[in-house]
Amino acid sequence: MMAMIKNIFLVTLLFSFGIELYAERPASDQADEDKFGNKHDWCAEVNYDHTLIIVDTTEKFNENQYELLQNQILNNSSIAKLPPYDRISILDLTGRNITATQTKPVFSKCRPRSGEKSSQYKLDQPSFWNPKEKMQQAYNFFNQDLAKARTHFDELGELSGEFSMIMELIKEISRVDGLNFTDGSGYKNRKLIIFSDLIQNSENLSIFTSCKKGKCITWDSVKDAPKIKALMPAFNSDNKPEVLVYYLQCKYNKNLNNGMRDFWTGYFTDAGMKVTFDTETACLEPKKNT
Repeated sequence: MMAMIKNIFLVTLLFSFGIELYAERPASDQADEDKFGNKHDWCAEVNYDHTLIIVDTTEKFNENQYELLQNQILNNSSIAKLPPYDRISILDLTGRNITATQTKPVFSKCRPRSGEKSSQYKLDQPSFWNPKEKMQQAYNFFNQDLAKARTHFDELGELSGEFSMIMELIKEISRVDGLNFTDGSGYKNRKLIIFSDLIQNSENLSIFTSCKKGKCITWDSVKDAPKIKALMPAFNSDNKPEVLVYYLQCKYNKNLNNGMRDFWTGYFTDAGMKVTFDTETACLEPKKNT
């Protein structure tokens, strides 16, 4: 029962901002006529909200973490909680022979109308002028593309990366127009979700050794270095993205006492971004050889 409550809480936390800020939207011919999502990614003429998920795969996932990612964060029902015409993007932070600048979305589409009469969104509900079959056809294609994105993470196997360029990737998404997450992208609201153990490890800054030993370096001790200042995200508007970090703490910070969350709270605070943390709960002891 507690696990079920936890799962419901997580799904609500991930996507509640879209529901809370949602106001009834007009139907978009551009989005509704984009049968396969090839012309406009099923997006409307107006950029509404954009949720971008960074999945840090530089460390090998255990079985419980895979289940969380696949069943709670990237599943169809969670994405369906977003209002129609919201964009959802997924980035894989691999650290495997690819820089933050070279990282491209595994998935980036707007959520089409579902054709579900029971939906909380009026836009989803079919009518004579907007038949159920037509809407559901586009929605099924959208879910097929989302399933392909899930398969991408299934196929990673035992791979792990040499670097974990978390700050570098956040800097890139704040300034690369092609990712549709900059201040100039025109989206009314943006949310950044980070699924990670938060071990920043790059040539610019590595906190791996200190955190692994049990006490991370502090944000204040590094934030004034010129190369760290150069890594700060370029979000300058008053409407900066909201951040949710789903923290995979079990491997290096099971007791949440090594200062990792304090480090990243300092970083996001100085970047002017509101951050919320949630943590994995299935910290299982490794099996002992008998």
